[in-house]
Amino acid sequence: MAKKIFKYELDNSISDEDLLLGSDAENSSKTKTYKVQDLVTFVVPPNPQPGDILKSDGEGGVYWSPSNDPS
Repeated sequence: MAKKIFKYELDNSISDEDLLLGSDAENSSKTKTYKVQDLVTFVVPPNPQPGDILKSDGEGGVYWSPSNDPS
């Protein structure tokens, strides 16, 4: 039987290979694991610049915009 989530130990040393649980957007009844590094790659732009802003495209996606872009 699975433990309740609050009964797991806290990890004070997060690494790129650690796994997180999440739901699949196309099938929310499926639980999947995600590596921390894969999430970083998905969220952080390839060449981040100071002041870049994470914006919504209004359709469920996100993109990075330079801080001097008025859109």
